[in-house]
Amino acid sequence: MKKTVINGSRLEPYKLDTYKSLSFEVAEAAFHKVEILIIKDSNAAEDKQMEYVGDHLTYAVISLPKTYTGLNRFLCFQAREERGVWTVTVVYLRGTASVEDLESMFNKRKK
Repeated sequence: MKKTVINGSRLEPYKLDTYKSLSFEVAEAAFHKVEILIIKDSNAAEDKQMEYVGDHLTYAVISLPKTYTGLNRFLCFQAREERGVWTVTVVYLRGTASVEDLESMFNKRKK
């Protein structure tokens, strides 16, 4: 598992103040548990883009409710399966950035 946390001035060009990501590989059963959690979080979304391959969620950008100080919050998700192993990336972002601002930072992987 790879965890990345970035806060502060390094994120200013992206209109963010917080970047947290987790990347990991898991088998089908564990992937399904993560997938369910992401879908559950999307129920509170103000806006969302979600893509499926077959029955599985493979891409999502979820706009969560703003913070009490008015900052935007996003949950981004990408997953890809190869030979029964899922490569998953989950990213939490907070700042003044819009969904359009994020597109250059969290590009879709080639399918």
